[in-house]
Amino acid sequence: MLGLPYIALALALASSSIEAKITCKCLPGSPCFPSPPVIKAFEKTLSEPLIHPRPMGSVCFPNDPTFNPTACAEVKSKWHNGAFRTSVPEAAQFINWETMINSTAVDQCDPFGDVTDPTSTCYQGRVPWGVVKVKTIADIQKTVRFASRHNLKLIVKNTGHENLGRSFGQQSIMLWTHNMQEIKFSNRFVPKGAPRGTTGVT
Repeated sequence: MLGLPYIALALALASSSIEAKITCKCLPGSPCFPSPPVIKAFEKTLSEPLIHPRPMGSVCFPNDPTFNPTACAEVKSKWHNGAFRTSVPEAAQFINWETMINSTAVDQCDPFGDVTDPTSTCYQGRVPWGVVKVKTIADIQKTVRFASRHNLKLIVKNTGHENLGRSFGQQSIMLWTHNMQEIKFSNRFVPKGAPRGTTGVT
């Protein structure tokens, strides 16, 4: 599992040369949002292409481009399976974390509702628009720099166990570190940049 100190180090290295600014985040559809060519260029620097997830229940909606009856049956069978939900980027540990609730509407994607109703819509809710499947520290650093440069909302999902639902965020880009499960131990670890002659530590 990718430990918190490991992630913190990567984030610090990535953002060390970026001036922090407190501003509203730039969301998809806004003039400030990076253009498709800019996103494509960023994507080419990553270990794997960006994932553009739809909510897990979208395959059950006939009016959704992802509609697939076979996949829908599988999704319904795993809907309340927490272990499965932690293993995919388009699902949160708890269903309500995928839902976007405001004063006028509840945007969700419930496959157990009347999906055959022509007015039924699978809303994106709090499912991110883009997911970076992290394989290397460089993937983390590049994503943090990209999000900082374009003022994007950045979230992190590892195993999905987050009691306040912060591993999901409306119109965000996700660092999905779930697949970085390897742990390495060293009996002679010397921090990068340490003075010459520094003794390795365990």
